[in-house]
Amino acid sequence: GEKLKITFRIFNIAMKIMEINNKFDEKSSTLPDVYHKYLWNYPEEYSFSGRDRWTFDPQAKGYGEMGIQKSIESALFYMRELKLLLDKNNIKLSVGVYPWPAQLAHGDPNHIGRTIWSSFCKEVGCEKFIDMNEPFFESVQKNGLENTVRKYYILGDIHFSEEGHKAVFEELEKQNITP
Repeated sequence: GEKLKITFRIFNIAMKIMEINNKFDEKSSTLPDVYHKYLWNYPEEYSFSGRDRWTFDPQAKGYGEMGIQKSIESALFYMRELKLLLDKNNIKLSVGVYPWPAQLAHGDPNHIGRTIWSSFCKEVGCEKFIDMNEPFFESVQKNGLENTVRKYYILGDIHFSEEGHKAVFEELEKQNITP
C-alpha cells in the first residue's frame, strides 16, 4: 500500500525529470514548456510533494497531519533544543538559508523561510545567520527567472549546480564568512 504509493511518486517525478531533460536544448534561450508546466507553475501533484511551496502557500501539501504551521513550530522547538545542547557543550550555532526555485519563482525575497530563521537567530543568539537569498533574487531581477534557475540550479531539482555553489562561495567571501 504505502510503499507502492511512495514508489509510484518517485517514479512519476523521475519520469517528469526525464521528459524535461529530453526536451531541454542547451542552445535554446528558454526552457521547454514541460519545465514550466511541471516545475515553475508548481501544480501540487508535481511539486516535490508540495514541500517547496510552504513559504508562499499556506495550504501546501507534504507536511502530513501537522500541516505547515505545526511543522514550523516543531522545527523551531528542536532547533531551540539543539541550541541548548550546543551551549551546554560550548559549541557555536550558525544557521544558513538559501532560496529554492519555488521561492525565486514566487518573487518574495523576504519569504517566511528567511524571516523565521533570521528571527530564530536573533532570539537564541546564533554565532552567524548566513543569508544566501540576496544574490539569487538579484540575479532574477538582472537576468530573469529562467536564466537564474538554469544557471544556478540542477535542472528539475532544488539543489545548486556547480555555478550555484560558486555563487554561494562568492557570497560567503563577500560576507567575510569563513569556516
